[in-house]
Amino acid sequence: MVSETEMGNSSFISKVLGNLDRLDRVGIESVVKRLAKERNLLDTLFHVIEDGLLVLDSDGVPPI
Repeated sequence: MVSETEMGNSSFISKVLGNLDRLDRVGIESVVKRLAKERNLLDTLFHVIEDGLLVLDSDGVPPI
């Protein structure tokens, strides 16, 4: 099991892992799609930005 510290204290991931046994196929698919969307956004940011400003919310997360 991965600790919250290793996951970056992500409340979303913590909630998903805490309720994983209750998720059906559609729920798991939704989680995977959300994570893929977030990953794609971060990949795009890291590949495009050479020098710039990264906007984060109060939790240190980029807006989606």
